[in-house]
Amino acid sequence: MKIKLCAMMIAAGFLFGCASGPSLITGETETPLMYGQGSGESAVVALQSAKLNIIQKAAERILGTAAASANRDELAALFGMDFETNMFIIRDSVELISRGSEAASFFASLKARVDLSALASFLRSNNILGGQVLPQGTTPVLEDEQTPLWARQSSSGTVEQSQTLPSEEKAAVSEAVEEVVEETSLTEEEKARVREYMENLSFLVYFDPETETDPFLMKAAVSSANKFLGNSGYRFRDLDQVERIRTDQELAYEEETGKSISIVQWIAAKLKADVYIEVAASVSSSTENSRHYGSAAVTLNIFDSATGNGLGQAYYQTNPPAFSTVSQSDALNNAMASAVYKAMPEGIRLAETGFAKAVSQGFTYELIFINTPNSRLMREFVDKMKRRTKDIERTSYSRDETRYTVKYIGSVEELEFLVYDMAELVPGLESMTMVMQRGSSITFETGM
Repeated sequence: MKIKLCAMMIAAGFLFGCASGPSLITGETETPLMYGQGSGESAVVALQSAKLNIIQKAAERILGTAAASANRDELAALFGMDFETNMFIIRDSVELISRGSEAASFFASLKARVDLSALASFLRSNNILGGQVLPQGTTPVLEDEQTPLWARQSSSGTVEQSQTLPSEEKAAVSEAVEEVVEETSLTEEEKARVREYMENLSFLVYFDPETETDPFLMKAAVSSANKFLGNSGYRFRDLDQVERIRTDQELAYEEETGKSISIVQWIAAKLKADVYIEVAASVSSSTENSRHYGSAAVTLNIFDSATGNGLGQAYYQTNPPAFSTVSQSDALNNAMASAVYKAMPEGIRLAETGFAKAVSQGFTYELIFINTPNSRLMREFVDKMKRRTKDIERTSYSRDETRYTVKYIGSVEELEFLVYDMAELVPGLESMTMVMQRGSSITFETGM
């Protein structure tokens, strides 16, 4: 009920504008600084409400009072509490002014810069025009909003001031990871390692090079996904990096893998991305009375880069179709960007929870030992390794070479040092040395 009340209050504020509109001329910009307030039944809802307030005010100002009033119902439907605000707010500009709680209600206020180009494009794609939102696609400009009185007076109580917001946004996602970690039987040290790894999770987004969908649209989809990752505070590999490796090293890919894995997974491994997301899409377009419409159905296929194991799928289809007065291509581009952005929250949730489960079971490594004539010494070595790893299993043995698959929570370098530590405890293996490390595979000379 409180969420509905909050939404109604914001909608009212949207229609009638902010009483503390800009009165100081600071110059017009495509990314004006604006202020917003919100409340709700949780801290996350309050923050979302405040960001909605900012975006709604910006939309009203670029549309103008007449167009905003004429499209009141359409705007109210678009800007619901599940609206993806990160697509229109400049991430590095977000600053939490105040937040707190009273009884069972949370409140928050913040300031942020709004991407008017993206906002105008979104309004056009939904056939909402007026003011500076023109059919030909020009970018609106506004002046920075003057600091409202409430922002200058925010203090006391449970308020926390001058805090940046990205970490707060990620907290909601991290709760899902924390649930996965707490359900495991790991030691506290192992849980801490998993949390540390998850905090630095990196992504690579690309599309199947064999797709029949227009590559220009697919690259726009990747850019939209990367924008979401960047705005939400996640590490990701740049599209240009992926394109360079694909162009310059395709022959190396074929020689190394024999095409046994996808080139996207191979590039992800090259760039040391933990998770790769492969975008698949189907599109359709039409034109009626000089109005162009585009629809996109997007599937995000999510994988563990090291193993290629699937972590899940996220799907979204534009409904209603995106709109453009420029061309069908422009409508399709709007539809693709919107569909990907809408699919990304679920994609990240699946990636984080799936990867957290995989990490909690240990990363998979291969240990190769050259010169292993004494199987008893190797068995004693393995017994000691079992106490410090999640699992270790012998996959082949000969007097010349023995191979093991290891599950270990830690980096390949940490595993190397662990092997040295355990080898020193086994008389006869004290001289063990590493001779090669390639990816997740390490080769040692036993010294026997």
